[in-house]
Amino acid sequence: MPWNRRQIIKLQIYKRAAALSDPDYRDLLAEVTGARSSTEPGNTQWHYDQVMAKIEAILDYRVQEGIVGPPPKHQVPRLTYWRGRLATGGAMNARQRYRIDKLWAQLCQYLPPDQRTPRYLAGIASQASASRVRDTYSLKAWQASMLIDALKDRLRHALRHTAQGQV
Repeated sequence: MPWNRRQIIKLQIYKRAAALSDPDYRDLLAEVTGARSSTEPGNTQWHYDQVMAKIEAILDYRVQEGIVGPPPKHQVPRLTYWRGRLATGGAMNARQRYRIDKLWAQLCQYLPPDQRTPRYLAGIASQASASRVRDTYSLKAWQASMLIDALKDRLRHALRHTAQGQV
């Protein structure tokens, strides 16, 4: 999904705060996304997080070196926000955890009470990723992605059967 207007505006705020030249900015985009434009349809949320973290690192360095002044707090509240969002060592990120929790809460409405357990969710994750999952809080990013897709499928299935009068 391409980046939305709010994301592009935030990107431009960081770019200006870091005094990043347009050629340097486009080189950074190309390095991460393979495209030289923020409006490219192939840009994903992962790309956005990576680009923002790199621009934030440049901004932080330039502030520390006195090349640019500190950005206004209402525009850039913390100079570690984007880098802190990136998962380390292949672990899932906060966005994936949020998405799993949200989808799971929605799906639980359609499950019998005995299936609304962390163990049942781990079973879905195990089945989706074809690997043993004991705890969904320690998933790798690729496992989290597969679990999200599986939860979406199960939720679609539950909604379809509910609409048809079946449960």
